[in-house]
Amino acid sequence: MRSVRRIRAWMPCHHSMLLLLAALLGTAPAHADGPTGTVLLSQQCDYLLLDLAGRQALLKLLDGEPPQPGDRLTADADLMPRDFSTLVNQRTDETIRVWVDIVERSTTRALNRYGQYCR
Repeated sequence: MRSVRRIRAWMPCHHSMLLLLAALLGTAPAHADGPTGTVLLSQQCDYLLLDLAGRQALLKLLDGEPPQPGDRLTADADLMPRDFSTLVNQRTDETIRVWVDIVERSTTRALNRYGQYCR
């Protein structure tokens, strides 16, 4: 019972601090929740191949600076096939917008699809 009274007594005087904390937590980077991967292939074509620890994602670059092989990209959410996504390049801190073509466990299938698009 005493702890409840202490909390009630503490909360009114720190109400503005709690609101500030909530506002700060609400402005956390959007890309913090998604997966991070390494660019395997990125050539003179609109597609890039991203390694996601056991999965490969074939992405079509729609907007932003093309990443280089070896760059680390962090997505705003899990990458879903046939969907749009926003990623942040950890090297340049630039945001790119992509179309997720496929997310594949088989490296061979992902490379074959990349080869179809980028000859």
